[in-house]
Order: sequence, then C-alpha cells, then structure tokens
Amino acid sequence: MKMAIVGQTANLAPADKKIYALRDVTATVDNISLIASSIMSKKIASGADVIVLDVKTGSGAFMKTLEESIALAQAMVEIGNGVGRETFAVITDMNEPLGNAVGNSIEVKEAIDTLNGKGPKDLLEVSLTLGSYMVYGAGKAPTVEEARKALEATITDRTALDKFAEFVRAQGGDDSSVYDTDKFPKATIIEEVKALSDGYVTSIITDEIGMTSLVLGGGRETKDSEIDLAVGIEIVKKIGDKIKKGDTLAVLYGNKPEKVMAARQRLLGAYVIGPQQVEPVKYIYGIVTRDGLKLF
Repeated sequence: MKMAIVGQTANLAPADKKIYALRDVTATVDNISLIASSIMSKKIASGADVIVLDVKTGSGAFMKTLEESIALAQAMVEIGNGVGRETFAVITDMNEPLGNAVGNSIEVKEAIDTLNGKGPKDLLEVSLTLGSYMVYGAGKAPTVEEARKALEATITDRTALDKFAEFVRAQGGDDSSVYDTDKFPKATIIEEVKALSDGYVTSIITDEIGMTSLVLGGGRETKDSEIDLAVGIEIVKKIGDKIKKGDTLAVLYGNKPEKVMAARQRLLGAYVIGPQQVEPVKYIYGIVTRDGLKLF
C-alpha cells in the first residue's frame, strides 16, 4: 500500500484560483454549489478513483449547521459520482476539538497513540469510519463492516504504526520518534486551566480553542512568525461533562510565560459552563453515498 500527502499546485485545476478570487469580490464565498465545485475539481483533476470526504459541521467548521453540511456533502457526492468517481461524504462534528490534542507535536503524538490503540474514542471512530469507506470503495473489502475489521486488525498487529513509520522515513524524517514519542519537542511550561464555577460544559467555541493555540505560538500570527512545535493544548473536559469549581478544563503547554497567561484567559472564554447538562456531541451525524443520505 502506498500513501501520499499532497497540496494544490498552480497546474492543478488552475481555474479554481481565479474563480475563488471572483467569489471573494462578489460575496459568493459561502455559495454551496461553488464550494462543492471548488473542492471536487481538485480531487477529480488529481486522478482519484475513490473519494472519501470528511465534511465538518459545527462551531469550528465553515458550515455551522447540519443542514448546510448535508447540502454540501450531497452536492459533492453528486459531482463525484457524476464523473464516474466512487464518492462518499462522512459528516462529522466540529462543535468541539476532535481528540484531546491541539497543537503540532502533541497532535502527532496523539495520532501515534491512536495507531497504538490508545487514542481518544472520537478520533479513533472518525478515522476508522473514513478509512472503512475508502477501503470499501477501493474494492479491498466486500462491505464497509469488513473494511472496518481489516483496519482494526492493522492497529492490533501494529502494521498501521509501521506504515506511518515508513511514511516518515520516506520524507527524510527520524522514524524512531514513531516508536518513542519522548523524542518529540517538549514545552517548558505546563499549566492546568481550572474551572471557575460548578456546572456542565454546554458548549465549546472551537474557533477560540484554535486561537488559544495560536496565542501559545502553535500557529503564525504573521507570515514571518516562527511556529513553536512543542506548544499546544490538551482538552480534558468536553461537552456534556459535569464539572466542579477547580476541576481541570484543559492543560496548556507553552514556552513563554506571557503567552501562557494570555492563552489561559482565551481558553476560559472558549468554555461555556451552564447549570443544565447537555448531551455529548455525536462524532458522526451521517453519511452520503450514491444511494442517498443516511443519518445516525
């Protein structure tokens, strides 16, 4: 099995960049038909035979409502199947961060933990679902259920982890870090962010979690900013969790005290604590195939 991670070039669907610029000045960036055609043009032009799309919905997604996300998923599946590409769209949640890690090194470590069978339940479930449809669509398993079993077996026998190490080697990286994550960059400051009141986590402003990581140095504030690979956030409490004053909501990893202080305030603002318990978020809301929409 081969794998690749790629980005768009000037020669891949070159008209898309010009059309996007036109959308920007005509206030049609959020037009679902144009979003669908922009995304699918690159997938189709790259030569993919099977396309599995992860369509996010919620506060941290471009599509904030489930209805919008379903409409986008349906449009993209229709385009893909219309040109003879087996296409699936899995509608997944982004009302809170997927998994527990937000950052650079700590996200990679979490991915490795997941390949070792020790990752967060939500990250594992979304990954297995997306992978199952790819394996099934490629004709490597007779059913989606059998495809999932095959993927679960690669975690148990560590072939998935070994494949990731092979990928790292192919990029010129040190694959020993895959088997010993203590080699990853480490932050010098670790600070727990405590809840200020009793209650329940009723929502998380996911965009603000991302901005908290940016404040710590995990992203670029300007094009000249240097990314600190060691910093990030470990999410401890999620939507629906009961909390008491003083409970840890999240853990900040940083290297500069002033940035950690600013990140703490930003993270507290991202958590909405209420008196009434709410249901935990669904990991997956539905799947669109050539046969239509299946909601869970």
